[in-house]
Amino acid sequence: MNGGKTLKWLNQKTLKGLISLILLAYCTMRVYSLSMTYDESATVLDFVYRPLSFILTNEYASANNHILNTLLIKLFILIEDTPFWVRLPNLLALILYLYSASKLTHHLFNKASISVMAFILLSVNPYLLDFFSLGRGYGLSLGFMMASMYTWHLFSESLHQKKLRWALALAILATYSNFTMLNYYLAIGALILIIVAVKSDKPLWKTIRPTLFSLFTSTIVLAGLIWVPLSALIKNQALYYGGKKGFFKDSFYSLIENGLYGRWYFGMDIKQWVLYIFLALTFVSLAISIWKAVQHKKISAHLNWSLLLSIMILGSILQHYLLGTRFLINRTSLIYWPILALIWSYGLKYSPWPFRLIFTIAICLHLYYTANFKYVREWWYDRFTEDVVEYVISQHPNDSVTIGGKWLYALTMEYYKQARAYNHFQGPDRKQEVNNSTDYDYFYIDAQDKGKLHPSYKLEKQFGSNMLLMKKED
Repeated sequence: MNGGKTLKWLNQKTLKGLISLILLAYCTMRVYSLSMTYDESATVLDFVYRPLSFILTNEYASANNHILNTLLIKLFILIEDTPFWVRLPNLLALILYLYSASKLTHHLFNKASISVMAFILLSVNPYLLDFFSLGRGYGLSLGFMMASMYTWHLFSESLHQKKLRWALALAILATYSNFTMLNYYLAIGALILIIVAVKSDKPLWKTIRPTLFSLFTSTIVLAGLIWVPLSALIKNQALYYGGKKGFFKDSFYSLIENGLYGRWYFGMDIKQWVLYIFLALTFVSLAISIWKAVQHKKISAHLNWSLLLSIMILGSILQHYLLGTRFLINRTSLIYWPILALIWSYGLKYSPWPFRLIFTIAICLHLYYTANFKYVREWWYDRFTEDVVEYVISQHPNDSVTIGGKWLYALTMEYYKQARAYNHFQGPDRKQEVNNSTDYDYFYIDAQDKGKLHPSYKLEKQFGSNMLLMKKED
């Protein structure tokens, strides 16, 4: 490597390293500042606090049990049962995600500016970053997926079996962190066979045999890990989350919508415009990958990612019509983000540099405007739950106290009760709605539900612009 290229690589490493530190610092602060959320609390209460066999078999049959994530939380809270230790596995996964994304983009793009742009597109997404600050399996699975994508790319370039084994092992860990990643595992397995068949310069059987052995072995391992818990979900019809409209109307649309984080710009909802831009960029990039492959008569890295995305989309469609499964939406659709980001980066590679610069700056500014330390997009309603619990406890440090409210707040309040040993505190149950009962000392409600309460409840404290803590007067 000559001096000029070395300098460019060092600058690229420095810039990516700086971006990584900023993102890691941001997510670390959120790990401390965010209230626990409904699904995190459900994971801890329904699984982490249960015996090991209960977790491994998914006896409760809930898709909320992201098994590897649950196991790691169970291990980490032996140190201390606080939100930090509940969320630490996913925060550590962010380091793996960023490191793998940095290495992958360096290998894929020779030009430093495009490599950095691709890294930013992969990483600077407020919705994606939410899940590296929460105790859910999504961040963990995305970290392993990105590492798998990197090692899979190395395999596709060299056909070295060691790289393949790493790619498959990491894909197994991703799937064990979140069963949604089974789509990725199956797609990458199919694509591995295609690449070996096309690229090998040795007799096909000599190359395909060790590849088949690696695929067979890894699939047996994965099946052994997920067969029982996944069967429990299927038997109890617990895989109900998703859409029915199709890949683009469900998965793609929700990715863009959530990535915008509810933010309006220039005084208007730009969701449709952004959707059309990224949709056009996707099709243009896919077309370029095919055209380049035909022109050069070989499978390029660009075509590899296009094929991987196409296989995953096709698999999702087939599953929907043959097995009745739903299309991935919202947080589950994040499985597509790393691959789409790479495909978009290839498309932007052929655009004028001023456009790439404006595009990259816009992405960074979007994170700046959406960054916060109080809420995450999907569980925004839990933004004040910890504050409410702590306020009520401060008013009743020793005497028993009850608080009613919508079921949405029940699990997070119960988590704080158990984790902090507030044994004299009792929150709402899991099926409760706001009503005119007078059985509770307090009600925590949205302002629009105030009219549903009994007149004996008066405002005690307001949280934010619309959340009210109402206290019963004697």
